[in-house]
Amino acid sequence: MGGASSAVVADYPVRTTGPLGTQRPMAVQAVATADAAIEAEPELRRRDVINIAAIAFAGVGIIPVAGVALNQMNPSADVLALATSEIDVSKIAVGSAIKATFQKQPLFVRHLTPQEIAAANAVSVDTLRDPQTLADRTK
Repeated sequence: MGGASSAVVADYPVRTTGPLGTQRPMAVQAVATADAAIEAEPELRRRDVINIAAIAFAGVGIIPVAGVALNQMNPSADVLALATSEIDVSKIAVGSAIKATFQKQPLFVRHLTPQEIAAANAVSVDTLRDPQTLADRTK
């Protein structure tokens, strides 16, 4: 383990070190020395502050972009208007009917009289095309 000797190999200064006489470029040794110095230095360097500022700026910038991306997935106002229809059936007089529109389709609502309800219950369910009682249809 003699002293370190310097030589030039392939235009790189080389230092002979180690027990087996391995050769490493001086640039690698300089990087290793600089890394050790950085690890020993606990305070922030200018590069660290720039990196932190860039990450913080990107993090704050993502918030409005994400908000716009999520907001575009909401249904538009015309779709929301067609999706809901409220009918006040308490104002329909007995025996009368109203016509409303739901999703561009007509919707007929009729307030049956007691006689119409009795006549519908008197019909045999077996004679109907769709055998359902009035109670099954008007849950």
